[in-house]
Amino acid sequence: MKGRRRKQKLQRQIIRRRITPQARRRRRMFNIVMALVLVALLAIGGWIGYPYLWNSLCNLSYFKVTRITFAGLQRISEKELRAILPQIGGENLFSLDFETLKAKLECHPWVEGASLHRQLPDRLLIKIRERTPAALISREGLWAVDSHGVVLPLDAARGELDLPLLNIGPGQAPAPGVTLAENRMLAVLPGLEALRKRLPDLWRVISEVSWDEQEQIELLALDQPLRVLLGKDVSWRQMRNLYTFLIYQGQRFGLEGIQSLDLRFWGQVVVRRNSAAFDSTSKRII
Repeated sequence: MKGRRRKQKLQRQIIRRRITPQARRRRRMFNIVMALVLVALLAIGGWIGYPYLWNSLCNLSYFKVTRITFAGLQRISEKELRAILPQIGGENLFSLDFETLKAKLECHPWVEGASLHRQLPDRLLIKIRERTPAALISREGLWAVDSHGVVLPLDAARGELDLPLLNIGPGQAPAPGVTLAENRMLAVLPGLEALRKRLPDLWRVISEVSWDEQEQIELLALDQPLRVLLGKDVSWRQMRNLYTFLIYQGQRFGLEGIQSLDLRFWGQVVVRRNSAAFDSTSKRII
Protein backbone atom coordinates (compact mmCIF):
# COMPACT_ATOMS: atom_id res chain seq x y z
CA MET A 1 0.00 0.00 0.00
CA LYS A 2 2.80 2.36 0.91
CA GLY A 3 4.71 1.39 -2.19
CA ARG A 4 1.72 2.21 -4.41
CA ARG A 5 1.33 5.67 -2.87
CA ARG A 6 5.04 6.34 -3.32
CA LYS A 7 4.80 5.31 -6.95
CA GLN A 8 1.78 7.58 -7.59
CA LYS A 9 3.60 10.50 -5.95
CA LEU A 10 6.64 9.96 -8.18
CA GLN A 11 4.41 9.82 -11.26
CA ARG A 12 2.79 13.17 -10.35
CA GLN A 13 6.20 14.76 -9.85
CA ILE A 14 7.33 13.48 -13.25
CA ILE A 15 4.19 14.89 -14.90
CA ARG A 16 4.81 18.31 -13.29
CA ARG A 17 8.38 18.32 -14.60
CA ARG A 18 7.13 17.60 -18.12
CA ILE A 19 4.93 20.77 -18.08
CA THR A 20 6.99 23.36 -19.93
CA PRO A 21 6.88 27.16 -19.33
CA GLN A 22 5.08 27.51 -22.68
CA ALA A 23 2.36 25.17 -21.46
CA ARG A 24 1.99 27.16 -18.25
CA ARG A 25 1.61 30.40 -20.23
CA ARG A 26 -1.00 28.81 -22.48
CA ARG A 27 -2.95 27.57 -19.46
CA ARG A 28 -2.78 31.02 -17.86
CA MET A 29 -3.99 32.71 -21.06
CA PHE A 30 -6.81 30.16 -21.32
CA ASN A 31 -7.94 30.96 -17.79
CA ILE A 32 -7.86 34.71 -18.50
CA VAL A 33 -9.87 34.31 -21.70
CA MET A 34 -12.47 32.15 -19.97
CA ALA A 35 -12.79 34.71 -17.16
CA LEU A 36 -13.32 37.53 -19.69
CA VAL A 37 -15.91 35.47 -21.55
CA LEU A 38 -17.74 34.79 -18.28
CA VAL A 39 -17.75 38.51 -17.35
CA ALA A 40 -19.02 39.43 -20.82
CA LEU A 41 -21.83 36.88 -20.59
CA LEU A 42 -22.85 38.19 -17.17
CA ALA A 43 -22.81 41.79 -18.45
CA ILE A 44 -24.90 40.92 -21.49
CA GLY A 45 -27.33 38.93 -19.36
CA GLY A 46 -27.64 41.81 -16.90
CA TRP A 47 -28.17 44.33 -19.73
CA ILE A 48 -30.90 42.18 -21.27
CA GLY A 49 -32.57 41.30 -17.98
CA TYR A 50 -32.35 44.71 -16.29
CA PRO A 51 -35.53 46.23 -17.85
CA TYR A 52 -37.57 43.17 -16.91
CA LEU A 53 -36.22 43.22 -13.34
CA TRP A 54 -36.86 46.96 -13.02
CA ASN A 55 -40.40 46.64 -14.34
CA SER A 56 -41.05 43.87 -11.86
CA LEU A 57 -39.84 46.06 -8.98
CA CYS A 58 -41.96 48.99 -10.17
CA ASN A 59 -45.11 46.84 -10.08
CA LEU A 60 -44.64 45.42 -6.61
CA SER A 61 -47.02 46.89 -4.03
CA TYR A 62 -44.49 46.01 -1.33
CA PHE A 63 -42.44 49.11 -2.29
CA LYS A 64 -45.23 51.70 -2.12
CA VAL A 65 -44.22 54.96 -0.39
CA THR A 66 -45.76 55.38 3.03
CA ARG A 67 -43.25 57.80 4.62
CA ILE A 68 -41.38 60.84 3.32
CA THR A 69 -38.61 62.20 5.53
CA PHE A 70 -36.66 65.45 5.08
CA ALA A 71 -33.15 66.10 6.39
CA GLY A 72 -31.05 69.28 6.53
CA LEU A 73 -33.90 71.76 7.05
CA GLN A 74 -33.17 74.87 9.12
CA ARG A 75 -34.97 77.83 7.55
CA ILE A 76 -37.26 75.89 5.20
CA SER A 77 -40.35 74.14 6.48
CA GLU A 78 -41.46 70.69 5.36
CA LYS A 79 -44.82 72.20 4.45
CA GLU A 80 -43.19 74.41 1.80
CA LEU A 81 -41.39 71.49 0.18
CA ARG A 82 -44.38 69.14 0.31
CA ALA A 83 -46.40 71.81 -1.50
CA ILE A 84 -43.82 71.83 -4.30
CA LEU A 85 -43.77 68.06 -4.77
CA PRO A 86 -46.51 66.13 -6.55
CA GLN A 87 -48.47 63.41 -4.78
CA ILE A 88 -45.91 60.73 -3.88
CA GLY A 89 -47.69 58.79 -1.14
CA GLY A 90 -48.78 55.39 -2.45
CA GLU A 91 -46.44 55.52 -5.45
CA ASN A 92 -43.86 52.81 -6.01
CA LEU A 93 -40.35 53.77 -4.83
CA PHE A 94 -38.75 52.45 -8.02
CA SER A 95 -41.20 54.22 -10.35
CA LEU A 96 -40.40 57.72 -9.03
CA ASP A 97 -38.54 60.07 -11.38
CA PHE A 98 -35.82 61.36 -9.06
CA GLU A 99 -34.45 63.90 -11.55
CA THR A 100 -37.84 65.59 -11.97
CA LEU A 101 -38.45 65.68 -8.21
CA LYS A 102 -34.94 67.05 -7.61
CA ALA A 103 -35.51 69.82 -10.19
CA LYS A 104 -38.80 70.81 -8.53
CA LEU A 105 -37.19 71.03 -5.09
CA GLU A 106 -34.29 73.14 -6.38
CA CYS A 107 -36.77 75.69 -7.75
CA HIS A 108 -37.25 76.85 -4.16
CA PRO A 109 -35.02 79.94 -3.71
CA TRP A 110 -33.61 78.72 -0.38
CA VAL A 111 -32.68 75.26 -1.74
CA GLU A 112 -29.15 75.05 -3.12
CA GLY A 113 -29.23 71.31 -3.76
CA ALA A 114 -31.37 68.24 -3.11
CA SER A 115 -30.80 64.49 -3.20
CA LEU A 116 -33.34 61.66 -2.92
CA HIS A 117 -32.68 58.22 -1.45
CA ARG A 118 -34.74 55.03 -1.30
CA GLN A 119 -34.91 53.38 2.10
CA LEU A 120 -36.57 50.06 1.47
CA PRO A 121 -39.23 48.98 1.67
CA ASP A 122 -41.46 52.07 1.88
CA ARG A 123 -39.50 55.20 2.89
CA LEU A 124 -38.24 58.11 0.77
CA LEU A 125 -35.48 60.24 2.31
CA ILE A 126 -34.96 63.75 0.88
CA LYS A 127 -31.75 65.55 1.88
CA ILE A 128 -31.78 69.33 1.42
CA ARG A 129 -28.75 71.62 1.25
CA GLU A 130 -29.94 75.13 2.09
CA ARG A 131 -28.36 78.34 0.86
CA THR A 132 -26.39 80.30 3.45
CA PRO A 133 -27.28 84.03 3.52
CA ALA A 134 -24.18 86.24 3.43
CA ALA A 135 -25.62 89.76 3.50
CA LEU A 136 -28.77 91.88 3.29
CA ILE A 137 -29.80 94.33 0.56
CA SER A 138 -32.56 96.91 0.43
CA ARG A 139 -34.58 96.93 -2.79
CA GLU A 140 -38.21 97.93 -2.13
CA GLY A 141 -37.94 95.84 1.01
CA LEU A 142 -35.27 93.82 2.75
CA TRP A 143 -33.78 90.77 1.03
CA ALA A 144 -30.97 88.36 1.81
CA VAL A 145 -28.36 87.20 -0.70
CA ASP A 146 -25.94 84.28 -0.51
CA SER A 147 -22.25 84.42 -1.45
CA HIS A 148 -23.15 83.93 -5.15
CA GLY A 149 -25.64 86.80 -5.22
CA VAL A 150 -28.80 84.63 -5.26
CA VAL A 151 -31.75 86.54 -3.80
CA LEU A 152 -33.39 84.91 -0.78
CA PRO A 153 -36.81 86.09 0.44
CA LEU A 154 -37.22 86.95 4.12
CA ASP A 155 -40.20 86.36 6.36
CA ALA A 156 -40.85 86.04 10.06
CA ALA A 157 -41.09 82.23 9.87
CA ARG A 158 -37.38 81.97 8.99
CA GLY A 159 -36.28 83.99 12.02
CA GLU A 160 -34.18 87.13 12.20
CA LEU A 161 -30.93 87.35 10.27
CA ASP A 162 -28.09 89.37 11.78
CA LEU A 163 -26.13 90.10 8.60
CA PRO A 164 -24.15 93.04 7.15
CA LEU A 165 -26.20 95.39 4.98
CA LEU A 166 -24.85 96.07 1.47
CA ASN A 167 -25.68 99.61 0.29
CA ILE A 168 -25.64 98.85 -3.44
CA GLY A 169 -28.06 101.62 -4.30
CA PRO A 170 -31.77 101.77 -5.17
CA GLY A 171 -33.45 99.50 -7.66
CA GLN A 172 -36.51 97.43 -8.38
CA ALA A 173 -37.53 94.59 -6.11
CA PRO A 174 -35.68 91.45 -7.24
CA ALA A 175 -37.30 88.10 -7.90
CA PRO A 176 -36.58 85.33 -5.36
CA GLY A 177 -34.01 82.84 -6.56
CA VAL A 178 -32.54 85.18 -9.19
CA THR A 179 -28.81 85.98 -9.21
CA LEU A 180 -28.22 89.74 -9.15
CA ALA A 181 -25.71 91.03 -11.69
CA GLU A 182 -24.24 93.70 -9.41
CA ASN A 183 -20.49 93.51 -10.04
CA ARG A 184 -19.33 95.32 -6.93
CA MET A 185 -21.70 93.32 -4.75
CA LEU A 186 -20.52 90.02 -6.27
CA ALA A 187 -16.92 91.08 -5.63
CA VAL A 188 -17.53 91.64 -1.91
CA LEU A 189 -19.80 88.69 -1.04
CA PRO A 190 -17.15 85.90 -1.20
CA GLY A 191 -14.93 87.93 1.15
CA LEU A 192 -17.77 88.37 3.63
CA GLU A 193 -18.52 84.65 3.54
CA ALA A 194 -14.85 83.79 4.11
CA LEU A 195 -14.76 86.28 6.99
CA ARG A 196 -17.84 84.68 8.56
CA LYS A 197 -16.15 81.27 8.52
CA ARG A 198 -12.60 82.27 9.52
CA LEU A 199 -13.05 85.33 11.75
CA PRO A 200 -16.68 85.28 12.96
CA ASP A 201 -15.97 87.76 15.77
CA LEU A 202 -14.86 90.40 13.26
CA TRP A 203 -17.70 89.52 10.88
CA ARG A 204 -20.25 90.23 13.63
CA VAL A 205 -18.81 93.74 14.12
CA ILE A 206 -19.56 94.76 10.51
CA SER A 207 -22.87 96.58 10.26
CA GLU A 208 -22.84 97.99 6.71
CA VAL A 209 -20.78 97.82 3.54
CA SER A 210 -20.98 100.81 1.21
CA TRP A 211 -19.03 102.56 -1.56
CA ASP A 212 -17.91 106.21 -1.65
CA GLU A 213 -17.75 108.57 -4.65
CA GLN A 214 -14.51 106.94 -5.86
CA GLU A 215 -16.09 103.46 -5.65
CA GLN A 216 -13.89 102.59 -2.67
CA ILE A 217 -15.28 100.08 -0.19
CA GLU A 218 -16.18 101.27 3.30
CA LEU A 219 -17.16 99.24 6.34
CA LEU A 220 -19.26 100.64 9.17
CA ALA A 221 -18.96 99.08 12.61
CA LEU A 222 -21.94 97.96 14.64
CA ASP A 223 -23.02 100.39 17.40
CA GLN A 224 -19.92 102.55 16.88
CA PRO A 225 -19.19 105.57 14.65
CA LEU A 226 -16.18 103.71 13.22
CA ARG A 227 -15.53 103.83 9.46
CA VAL A 228 -13.08 101.44 7.80
CA LEU A 229 -11.75 102.28 4.33
CA LEU A 230 -10.57 99.28 2.26
CA GLY A 231 -10.06 100.73 -1.22
CA LYS A 232 -11.44 99.23 -4.42
CA ASP A 233 -10.49 95.65 -3.60
CA VAL A 234 -10.77 93.55 -0.46
CA SER A 235 -7.94 91.21 0.54
CA TRP A 236 -7.63 88.71 3.33
CA ARG A 237 -4.52 90.58 4.54
CA GLN A 238 -6.65 93.67 5.19
CA MET A 239 -9.14 91.67 7.23
CA ARG A 240 -6.35 90.09 9.26
CA ASN A 241 -4.74 93.48 9.91
CA LEU A 242 -8.08 94.96 10.95
CA TYR A 243 -8.80 92.10 13.33
CA THR A 244 -5.31 92.34 14.87
CA PHE A 245 -5.63 96.09 15.32
CA LEU A 246 -9.08 95.91 16.93
CA ILE A 247 -7.91 93.26 19.39
CA TYR A 248 -4.71 95.15 20.27
CA GLN A 249 -6.26 98.62 20.40
CA GLY A 250 -9.42 97.50 22.16
CA GLN A 251 -7.55 95.72 24.93
CA ARG A 252 -4.94 98.44 25.53
CA PHE A 253 -6.62 101.76 24.82
CA GLY A 254 -10.20 101.06 23.76
CA LEU A 255 -11.81 102.21 20.53
CA GLU A 256 -13.35 105.44 21.80
CA GLY A 257 -12.27 108.50 19.88
CA ILE A 258 -11.36 106.64 16.67
CA GLN A 259 -13.18 108.14 13.73
CA SER A 260 -11.85 105.98 10.87
CA LEU A 261 -9.32 103.30 9.94
CA ASP A 262 -7.59 103.25 6.57
CA LEU A 263 -6.36 99.81 5.40
CA ARG A 264 -5.26 100.77 1.90
CA PHE A 265 -1.56 100.81 2.76
CA TRP A 266 0.66 97.76 3.02
CA GLY A 267 1.47 96.55 6.54
CA GLN A 268 -0.15 99.41 8.43
CA VAL A 269 -3.41 100.82 9.68
CA VAL A 270 -3.90 104.57 9.42
CA VAL A 271 -5.93 105.80 12.38
CA ARG A 272 -7.86 109.06 12.35
CA ARG A 273 -9.18 110.30 15.68
CA ASN A 274 -11.86 112.88 16.38
CA SER A 275 -10.49 113.90 19.77
CA ALA A 276 -8.30 117.00 20.26
CA ALA A 277 -6.20 115.06 22.74
CA PHE A 278 -4.71 112.96 19.93
CA ASP A 279 -3.07 113.68 16.63
CA SER A 280 -5.55 113.71 13.77
CA THR A 281 -3.59 111.00 11.95
CA SER A 282 -1.37 108.25 13.28
CA LYS A 283 0.01 105.03 11.90
CA ARG A 284 0.56 101.65 13.44
CA ILE A 285 2.50 98.83 11.79
CA ILE A 286 0.83 95.41 12.06
